[in-house]
Amino acid sequence: MRDFDEFGRLLAEYQANIFLNSAEEFSCSSPVFIRRFMKSDFAYFLDKAKMYQVDELLGTAFDALKEQYGDKGYGHVKWPEPVMEWIGYFSRYVCYTRQLTSAAFYQIFSMKDLARRYYVYHTQDFEWGLDRLKERYHYNEDDLDRDLLLKKFLRASRDGKDKELLRFYTEQKARIDKENGPCGPLGY
Repeated sequence: MRDFDEFGRLLAEYQANIFLNSAEEFSCSSPVFIRRFMKSDFAYFLDKAKMYQVDELLGTAFDALKEQYGDKGYGHVKWPEPVMEWIGYFSRYVCYTRQLTSAAFYQIFSMKDLARRYYVYHTQDFEWGLDRLKERYHYNEDDLDRDLLLKKFLRASRDGKDKELLRFYTEQKARIDKENGPCGPLGY
């Protein structure tokens, strides 16, 4: 986990403004916009952005999304602007601090569930909100690290512990399969 520093706040505010203004820029529903955004090349760029690239971001989000997806208007559910703004900020907070991609965040958490929880969560600290979501979905912090098993595998292989590595991997795989099925806790 990394600290939510000034750059993280800048990215979160930028994404919150994108979500806030999405109803004016796109004719699709709020859930459709969020799905398109979170799986877009632009969101991936935000996931990997560096401080010196921020100037390139300003004013390009809607153009990039329209170029990638067009402006096909389907769906009719429009969530209130404060809800969209909070989802934008919260999702970037989680992506930045946990170093998740936007697409992974979208896959892990239900956007409809986030919208429903806005009225309770928006006045609370973001970590508090994330902790409540982890409790709701029965996740722990390791579940938000998609590469945890790979990291442990590589660490053990670097240390030359091949037998331990094979045993560890087999045990972990069996535990995950037993608890959550063969797809793991997040369904991937």
